[in-house]
Amino acid sequence: MIVDSHVHVWNAETEETPWRAAWREFAPRPSLSVDVLLAEMDAAGVDRAAVIPPEWDLGGNELVLAAATSHPDRLIAMPALSLRSPDAPGQLESWRSRPGFGGLRQIFLKSPKYSPLMDGSADWLWRAADDLGLRMMVWMPGQFQELGTVVAEYPNIRFAVDHLNLATRPSPTELDSVIEALAALAHHTNLAVKVSALPTLVSDDYPYPAIHESVRTLVRAFGPDRVFWGSDFARLPSGYPNAVRMMRQIGLSDSDYDQVMGGSFIHWANWL
Repeated sequence: MIVDSHVHVWNAETEETPWRAAWREFAPRPSLSVDVLLAEMDAAGVDRAAVIPPEWDLGGNELVLAAATSHPDRLIAMPALSLRSPDAPGQLESWRSRPGFGGLRQIFLKSPKYSPLMDGSADWLWRAADDLGLRMMVWMPGQFQELGTVVAEYPNIRFAVDHLNLATRPSPTELDSVIEALAALAHHTNLAVKVSALPTLVSDDYPYPAIHESVRTLVRAFGPDRVFWGSDFARLPSGYPNAVRMMRQIGLSDSDYDQVMGGSFIHWANWL
């Protein structure tokens, strides 16, 4: 079974489904429906996927939750909370009872105006998620020390870090240092790593040989049970099927490949 740990779906920008203007430039297409996603998955040979709302779609949480409810055998939802919203704690409590809810996916960017890892605005979430034993996908590019601190302080949260914790447009020289920083965190048994959006992180062409040794290094460091393949397929330069095919060319053993391509995520998400 092949399970994609990272796909987005989103509504078209309308009065009923508005977008965040600051994130509009990152949308690779005007919309991506659940039906289109399922068709793309079928064409690529992907059996299941975790659906994540992109930052630009203000209606994205409801879209992914409804998708997982309608397709429980194919999709699991990882919605995102607005940490400073007074409604966020109640929203989390409501989502937990929704069929297909798998946990949260939260982005933590660092800026002079808002740095939730440093200013305390995420503290309530860490405490709540730790009490609940929640699963959380996190993306906090460049903030490896902060990631290690949070993972150590909240051992009951099952973390998975997205996209090797690399920025959207990394420089070619970043990859080795990022892999080293991630491997140094592998002793935290509640931390997994998503080898997701890999073709977007390097400049070479399919089958993206620049990333192969990095994946093998992470599998050795974390073990195949804490490494999850993911596509982020809407941004891929050479298509969804090639994102699946490239993983066969990395040189993993058959058992490690089976784990990374689906078995480990199914276990992590308790999606049996």
